[in-house]
Amino acid sequence: MKHAIQPLADRSFYRSVFSIALPITVLNLFSFGVGCVDNVMLGQLGETAMAAASLGNQVFSIITSMAFGTTIAAVTLISQYWGKQDTASISKVIATCLRYTVAVCAVAAAVVFLFPQTIIGVFSGDAAVIAAGTTYLRIYALSFVLYAVSITLITSLRAIENVKFPMLINVLSYSVNICLNYCLIFGKLGFPQMGVTGAAAGTLLARVIELVVILLYFTFAERRITLRLHDLLHFDRRVELPYVKQMLPTTVTQVLYGVGCTMYPLVFGRLDTGAMAAYSVAFAANQLFTSAIFGLVNASCVLTGKAIGEGDRQAVMRKGRTFNWLCVAISLVSALALFLCKDLLLGLYAIGPDTLHITDQFLVLSAITMLPVGMEGMFAGGSLRGGGDATFNMISTNICLWLVGIPLVFVAGFWLHWPMWAVFLCTKLYFVIKAICCQLRFNSGKWIKDVTSAKKEQPISSRA
Repeated sequence: MKHAIQPLADRSFYRSVFSIALPITVLNLFSFGVGCVDNVMLGQLGETAMAAASLGNQVFSIITSMAFGTTIAAVTLISQYWGKQDTASISKVIATCLRYTVAVCAVAAAVVFLFPQTIIGVFSGDAAVIAAGTTYLRIYALSFVLYAVSITLITSLRAIENVKFPMLINVLSYSVNICLNYCLIFGKLGFPQMGVTGAAAGTLLARVIELVVILLYFTFAERRITLRLHDLLHFDRRVELPYVKQMLPTTVTQVLYGVGCTMYPLVFGRLDTGAMAAYSVAFAANQLFTSAIFGLVNASCVLTGKAIGEGDRQAVMRKGRTFNWLCVAISLVSALALFLCKDLLLGLYAIGPDTLHITDQFLVLSAITMLPVGMEGMFAGGSLRGGGDATFNMISTNICLWLVGIPLVFVAGFWLHWPMWAVFLCTKLYFVIKAICCQLRFNSGKWIKDVTSAKKEQPISSRA
């Protein structure tokens, strides 16, 4: 039993973890910084421009949720085929994922391009915001299909442990996006001054450059997997069926989770404007201080799937437990860092004393609950996802979120009229309950499924 719960001492394993987790962590931090710079530039145009861009990004977040579902399903299969060194099947999975992801994003692009005013009108009744948002969305929609191809190929590379090129291409894309946004928003370096529309145009041009570089890489530099027109045009049931079985529950999970998470700011926005501002600050801080955790989560998903593909189920459990220990350690360090930096973060915002007090409470609670947030991410996005346990993930996520987390927040806020810190704490109970459910599932071993094999998998004992 002692042997079962001890973390691995294999240095090569930790090198693999580090090589995947570090670039993704750096990218998460870079992405956060880019988002801040973008907000600063748009903020100089006024509230209408900021609101239009924000609502446009809300629409795109729904698209990314669907695309994330289709691509994560591919990661599960690709990582397991990678463990078997079956590169021919990996190419077929990529082609299958491209078909579904492009189809989803193409339909979304058509709807958004044709009806941008109607879509923005759902979120805002302000005529000026609707006018600015309509033009912004129509241009932004042209980038959806480009995004679909890029995210599929980048995610596929990560699944075969190639994370350096995806990191570099994302850094390039973000950097180009920021430069183009600056030039097109303010009319610098000979570019036309387009205001908020320039932000959408900058994103579109950055997506074009990003995709061209990725395709050049696959054509001339990537030797392990290939993109073939034959795979795109032909259906292979051996790959298609297991992909769809993973893709459907994963996409449902991502979309419903994304919609569910919008319920929390809705509650705070209705209760108190200051609480809404405090929630926004706490949400941004969580994104920043969980970057390392979710770098580790990505490593867990890839290496768990690879270990399953290699066929050593005992090693899968030991690696899973090791990832759990690593997640505990990184979550505690991240929590301490957030707690120590909270006063510095608060000093960056020009908010009133009452809102400042609420924000301080939210940040303290975010630090206290960092461990269950990290463990939920490790189980749901790491081991269980890499293990192909998509159906359990879907059921547990939606039960914990829609039947427990969201109703509790509504009751606490609108019926019981609890103080804001207590309502905020209720938003974290989802992670506590989900982490417990996932821990029990992990211990059972039933989450380990070779989704690339026709043979039915048998669960292994928690004492393995």
